[in-house]
Amino acid sequence: MTIYQLGQRVALVHTSDPHTDLRPGDIGTVRRHDQYLNTIDIDWDSGSSLSMCLDTGDRIELLDPADPDTWAPGDTDGWTATLARLRTAGAEAGRGAADWWAQDTIGGRATGDVRAIARRIRAGIDDGDPAVLDGLPTFTPQAYGHDDRDNVEGRYAEAAQGQMPHWRNLPDGQRAEAIDSFQEAFEAAVLERVTALCHLAASPTGADVSHLHPGRVRVGGVGVFAGDWAWTVDAGGADRIAVGFVGALIDRWNGWAVFSCTRAVAEAIVADQQEQRRELRESLQRQGVPVPDLDRRVNAELTELCFDGDVIVADQRAQYDDPEAIDHIRPDRDGRYVVMGWNWCWQAVDPYDCDRIIGDLPDPGHEQEFELLRHTPGLRVPHTRLQLTDVRYQPVSTGLAFTATLALDGCPLATVTDDGTGAPTLDPADLTATHDGLRAYLAHCRFHGRSVDMPRLLQALADEHFLSHAVAQAESDGGTQLRLVDDAGHTRALRPVTPAPAGLTALLELGRSLTCGPGQQWQIWTGTSWFSLPTP
Repeated sequence: MTIYQLGQRVALVHTSDPHTDLRPGDIGTVRRHDQYLNTIDIDWDSGSSLSMCLDTGDRIELLDPADPDTWAPGDTDGWTATLARLRTAGAEAGRGAADWWAQDTIGGRATGDVRAIARRIRAGIDDGDPAVLDGLPTFTPQAYGHDDRDNVEGRYAEAAQGQMPHWRNLPDGQRAEAIDSFQEAFEAAVLERVTALCHLAASPTGADVSHLHPGRVRVGGVGVFAGDWAWTVDAGGADRIAVGFVGALIDRWNGWAVFSCTRAVAEAIVADQQEQRRELRESLQRQGVPVPDLDRRVNAELTELCFDGDVIVADQRAQYDDPEAIDHIRPDRDGRYVVMGWNWCWQAVDPYDCDRIIGDLPDPGHEQEFELLRHTPGLRVPHTRLQLTDVRYQPVSTGLAFTATLALDGCPLATVTDDGTGAPTLDPADLTATHDGLRAYLAHCRFHGRSVDMPRLLQALADEHFLSHAVAQAESDGGTQLRLVDDAGHTRALRPVTPAPAGLTALLELGRSLTCGPGQQWQIWTGTSWFSLPTP
């Protein structure tokens, strides 16, 4: 991963944000690189402050400080500057051609099921289907449109601004380079603009919801969920989902999703289940099932869900032939429900596969509701921008003492001190009461669903700092890290292992060699998370 430094100059290559006015070639200055989230905060010369999320497809190019002409804003001479202006012109022309094309295909002059057409084009672009890609607007060097300036010679004259040789006097190599620069920008812009327009046309909400693609949904993130039973085939043979439900992913169970949702979404899930039961009952009745047997048959196949005040009652007694198979699903402290989590086979689905979506969808960039701390399992925080910095450790008789700086977005807030007893304190002590942002942050922290106090949060942040360095050191030595953790999530001991165990057999053998006390377990770092070892 490229590490971007404060003050470096970069150029925009591509962004998937459909709402920004930024265009490829725009220049900006790096303000901050969050290496954990792989996001870059940039002050763009145009005045925009749009951040780049490199893991979701945004791309930038680091400018060479030794070559001031490269993508330099306002440069009026030089071949590099001319090519940059040609690329800008090509991108502008590509977007215009895509808009004209869309009017007849998925826009106001289109006929037929526009949403289905947009879905087919979008899928074809994702799959690289030649039948779809060949139907998009194309570029021809001499004249690709109705305007006399819409050819490379005319665009070159504009880009040269009278500072470069006439088109006819260019060497063949430079002429080919000019054509390639314009054409590549044109075709990239066509693909980007068509994709954006198809996202809008195919969306069940009328807005771009590509940021909620299931491949991007991780624990703490908002997604659209449906059961594995919800898929149907439409008249065109495409797999579709009648309704998807908005929620936040909180866990995974046997490969299936577990999500929490608002009361309104929970009510919609209950109503959908009741509708499924009604349709099954009518189907059985048409098949001639006697009326006295209808309820028994329906109950044996589908769970009965209903609200009893604020509690969802899930009756599965007939399904499992168990008189005690009744669950009561209560809202958590935030009023959210986990409807049949760790029971039904829910999955995150592509919003574009849904005919309807129930729930409020977040704007792009705001889909992550919480983060899980990597080294304190079960501790949820609103974000990871609150950290301990300048940590200084000192072994003492009671453990490991430290002093550190509590910082938010790199700005110091307070001094943190722990005398080795595991009870860190703040200076100033009343910061939680006087700092609105810190108070709100703490209010949204949860440890296994329970509220978190400031000492527990500070201890967890200290663990994040210490364990991150310990893991990195063990990995640099060619091994990995073991830790002994208690049921409160506190790390009680560390033990590096070199080399790292390879395979399940080695892990089981390692576990058999370890001992631990009541409420404790040994865990090994896998490279992405901690794995609990079976011990005697």
